[in-house]
Amino acid sequence: STRAATARGPTMQLYKDGKLQGAGVNCIPIFKRPDSLKGDMVGDMGFDPFRVSSYANMQFCQEAEIKHGRIAMLAFAGIMAEVIGIRFPGVDKVYAASNDIFEIHNMAVEKGSMGQILLWCGFAEICGGLP
Repeated sequence: STRAATARGPTMQLYKDGKLQGAGVNCIPIFKRPDSLKGDMVGDMGFDPFRVSSYANMQFCQEAEIKHGRIAMLAFAGIMAEVIGIRFPGVDKVYAASNDIFEIHNMAVEKGSMGQILLWCGFAEICGGLP
């Protein structure tokens, strides 16, 4: 039965015995667990060798990590679309009909498209961070 298997099998430390997830875990045994890591965030195992959690807002860092991960996934999807040949109408007139992603990137840099992407993404990032 499932109950017997869970009684003998490995257990996760997720809120076991009323403890928070990572409060009792020290990822690097030779170092003391940082006091700023309270064990209340998902994946908090006490790994902070540079003590970033002592001077940075961890909720902000978590949100930024999620946002940047999503942007990276969209960028990868865009690269794959370019490689297999999916294009907007008129792109072949501006950029050569190439499937080499490095060549496409270099042409976009030469024509100024990458500068515009950087400008507008930076603008959106600044506006998104304002209260």
